[in-house]
Amino acid sequence: MRLVFIALLLGLAYGEKIKTISDCNVRVEPSVKSEKVGVTKAGIVFDVTDIQCDYYLVDTGEVKGYASSKFVDTNGMVIGQGVSIRSNDTVKSPILGAAKAGMKVKIIAKIIKWYKIADGWVSADYVSEVK
Repeated sequence: MRLVFIALLLGLAYGEKIKTISDCNVRVEPSVKSEKVGVTKAGIVFDVTDIQCDYYLVDTGEVKGYASSKFVDTNGMVIGQGVSIRSNDTVKSPILGAAKAGMKVKIIAKIIKWYKIADGWVSADYVSEVK
């Protein structure tokens, strides 16, 4: 049940194809502390076969293991009005600007309830992932 919840939180379904946006370490377990077994190159496309925390199970044919969702290409749309764009992934960080409702954004990285976009960080509560 936890995996299904995380898949829904990240806006993904099992079997969906996703693409890495930069080189990404692949690990034995879904943790940055886990042993590295290889690297996926930017632009690699793979199916989501398992999701644990913020990691996807990947099998590129050359390497199999967990890759961080921070390195996956996703688009989003701002669903709140005047959403703060911040310098970091916390409400205590300085505001760099604001995003208008309906604004399309490229999600560069994901950390729990925050999305990294080109201009800074926005709360995931105010961005809807789109295909």
